[in-house]
Parts: sequence; C-alpha cells; structure tokens
Amino acid sequence: MQYHDIMQKFIPRQQGDFDGACGYYSILNALSLVTHRSMCDQDFKHLVLCHKRASKQHGAPWDLLTGMYRDELNHVLSQYVAQHVPEVVQIQRPFWSKKPTLEQYWDTLQLH
Repeated sequence: MQYHDIMQKFIPRQQGDFDGACGYYSILNALSLVTHRSMCDQDFKHLVLCHKRASKQHGAPWDLLTGMYRDELNHVLSQYVAQHVPEVVQIQRPFWSKKPTLEQYWDTLQLH
C-alpha cells in the first residue's frame, strides 16, 4: 500500500478515543468557567483523587477507561467542589429527575 493511500484513510485519534476522561474534562471546564480561573495539572490530580474516593463507594475504578455516567460524575463533582471551591460553587441539578421542555430549560438557564 502506498503512503498516499494510507494517509487518505488515516483518521487522527483524539481525546476520548482511547479513554473515558471526558467526564474529568467536563468538570474542569465547567469549574474553570464558574471560578474564572484556568485549571491545571494539579486540579486534574485532585479530581482523580476525588474520583478514586468516590469509586470506592459508588463505582468502579475503570471509569477512567470506560467513561462515567451522571451518578458517578455527580459524586466526583460534589466531592471536588466540597474540598476545593465550596465558597464559590453551589451545585444545582434542576433537571436531575425530570425532563424539561425546551422552554423550561432556557428559562432556567436565564435565571442562573
């Protein structure tokens, strides 16, 4: 096979192709927006430690490879916020148990 043929079929890999770390990134990106500060390696390490603690009670340590569902994300986020930014961040989940209409969703976003 020619190099040109290989490159035409080549699809570059990106974050998430080989791991389930998107939950970590979603938490750190959201907290970065809310706290107005850039997250760093140390924040990522603290988040992983929170996940490790939460996993003992609520999930498997393989979540880093397979991804986290919302219950696991909730436990990791809650633990991280309680330890690192409790005075800045208040966690609210207005649609945790009910599916809103599009109008309810936008109205709630505008209130926050």
